[in-house]
Parts: sequence; C-alpha cells; structure tokens
Amino acid sequence: MDALDQVRRLRSDVDGPTAEQTDAALARLEQAIAAEAPPRAVSRRHRRGFAWAGVATAAAAVVAVALVVASVGGLGPVAKPGRHHGGTGIVAVPPASAEEVLNRAARLAPRSAPAQPAPGQYLRVETDYARLNTAGPGTYGQRRQGSTASWITHSSNVIFVPADRSGMWVEDDNATAVMISDKTGDDVDAAIAQQQAENPGMYANAVQYFRGGMVPAGASDAGGRPSRLDSPAGSDVDASAVPTDPAALLAFYRQQLSPAGYGNSTDPTLIAADNEFVFDAIVADLQSNLLPAGLRAASFKALALIPGVSLLGTSGTLSTLRLLGIHSDDRLTIDTSTGLVTGRTSFLNEPEGATEAIGAVPAGTPTVATTVTTTVVGALPADLKAGLERSVG
Repeated sequence: MDALDQVRRLRSDVDGPTAEQTDAALARLEQAIAAEAPPRAVSRRHRRGFAWAGVATAAAAVVAVALVVASVGGLGPVAKPGRHHGGTGIVAVPPASAEEVLNRAARLAPRSAPAQPAPGQYLRVETDYARLNTAGPGTYGQRRQGSTASWITHSSNVIFVPADRSGMWVEDDNATAVMISDKTGDDVDAAIAQQQAENPGMYANAVQYFRGGMVPAGASDAGGRPSRLDSPAGSDVDASAVPTDPAALLAFYRQQLSPAGYGNSTDPTLIAADNEFVFDAIVADLQSNLLPAGLRAASFKALALIPGVSLLGTSGTLSTLRLLGIHSDDRLTIDTSTGLVTGRTSFLNEPEGATEAIGAVPAGTPTVATTVTTTVVGALPADLKAGLERSVG
C-alpha cells in the first residue's frame, strides 16, 4: 500500500468532506500549482500516424497565445507505448483514476480556452501531422504484417478563424510542403513514388474558404453532410445548441458518428468500435479549443463515461489515460494543472509491435501523431488574404 492509499484509508470511519468541498479544495490547489510551477521546456514532437491508405484524424492539442506546450510520446523507433516524458510541475495528490483526471480538466476548462481575437484578428489553429505509411503484400490500410517498406509523412493543416465567427473561415491544407522521414526497407523509394503518383492530392496544397465555418455537403468528411468546423463531431449544429450534460453529449456524439445505430447495438465488436470512434472525435474537438468553455468541460466528463477509459500513469502534472480498443491502443495525456490536452499517441492494437518490428515497421512506432498549436494573429498571410478577396468578390 502506498502513502496515498494510507492517507485515503486513514480514519475511514469519520465522515469526510463533501464532493463540493473536495472540488473547491482541489481547484484552489490547482490554481496554486499553476501559479508556482516552474516553466517547462518547449518541444514539439510528432505523435500518431496512418498507413498506406492514410486517413488522418486529429489528436493531441496544445493551446496557447504565443505558447506551445510539449506534447508527449514520439513517432519512430524511439517511441514506446506507455512511456511518457515531460513535466516538472508537482501534483501534491496524484489522481487516482481517469475520472478524477477528467473532472480536474473539466473544472479548469474556463481558463484553458485561448484568448479571443479582436476585430480584424484571427484565431490560427495549426495541426501538424506525422503519419506512418507502409507498402508491400497484404499491407493495405493499417496492416503492417508483410510490409516491405515504411516511412513517415509530415504535413500541416491551418485554419484561420475570424473574430466574428459568422465571417469567412480559411482552411489551408498542406500549408507547408509534405516532408518524408524514417524511411525503412529496400524498396521504400519506389513505394513512396508509387504513393505520390496514385495519391497526388495527399501531397498538394489546397485552400478553401467557408462562410461561418460551414463546410458544404460533399466537401465534408461527415458522410456527405454539411458540417461546422467548430461543432462537435463534425455536425451541422451550432455549438451553443449542443447539450452540455455529459451523458446527453456522449449520446449526441454517438448519434452524429453512427446514425445507423452503433450506439444502440448489442454486438460487443460494434460497441467497442463505437467507443473508439467517439473517444477519437471528442479528443479531436477538445484539441482545437474551438468549443465554448461549458461544452469543453462537458466533453471531458463525457470521456469519463466511455467504457474502458483508464488511468495509465502520472508524471508530475501530466496524467496519461488509455483506451484499448479492438483496432487501436490510444493514449491521451492531460496536464491537470492547466486542463489542456498535451499529448496523444495511438498504436494499432498489436501488442508485439511495442517491442519488436512488424514487417518493415520499427518497434514502438505509433500510427499517427498530431500536434495542435492555437495562437492569435493580426491578419491573414498575403496569399490567403488575396484568395479570400477573390472568393468574396
């Protein structure tokens, strides 16, 4: 029994503080920690990747105005599932469960939101992706068995959100040139050339303009439906109309992601898949900090309602949660002194991949890594501004 358990069991016959008193005390403790903790070194590291067919999902988020918080984990041979680094702050009482971590983050949601841009300014949300790609017999999709080549592509997506959200939003996909690293396998160069030939759009820059952040049907990945860039689960519902009761919010996500009824299924496999999709979508929405504070708080609490979410470990103020699904092994790291998602690493659910190579993929390689940085900028870049003027002219 560790010291924390002994403290929790001490005088168990005496009535303890109420939940409200505990929440208030923890809130005061977290505020003191946040004020006194020394600054951490800044580092941007890549985390989650996809294979040959490569469909990206957003993952870790770091929110700042002129601040980038270190994300956790890595992509490449040095990354090991379950090993998380960083954080010099001290939590006097480490959280005992995933629910406690998520409740702390929910309480801090109002002050973890980014500063709002003034008229004429933009909220700039940059998502940097690192994706694992494989090629070879039997490696379509995310399968690594039989792969003869693997590599990692690095790309970025930037969304500019106007101060008046009813105005024109700008999305700059592949805002920087796609880079390739960690090439493995004798035929890797030929495999990369084939991918570039078959999927030129994966490497091409694309700029789109969306009034009010509304993506029209056909231009969206939400099943061909229109969607809002700042609405949960890629729905077309204004965020102010989304329920903030955690259970109702979780039901909203399930309905949006699986309107055919995954959430109502009794099939264990479908239920597990549904939980993975919902977990991924909620984290993706939390990362960009585009949700209102109340909805952000409810999102953390909704994560706590997903079966299988557990506390993997705590280091300083960083707590790592885990959802082991039928497809993937997802780890989410939250800084409990700020309420920010600071890291996300996702692996295929292949236990042997943690310690040994699978085909051409080095041991411990995640499937996708994403770092999100949110800042306020004074204006659009000149080329995007010119394009915006043409689009509305």
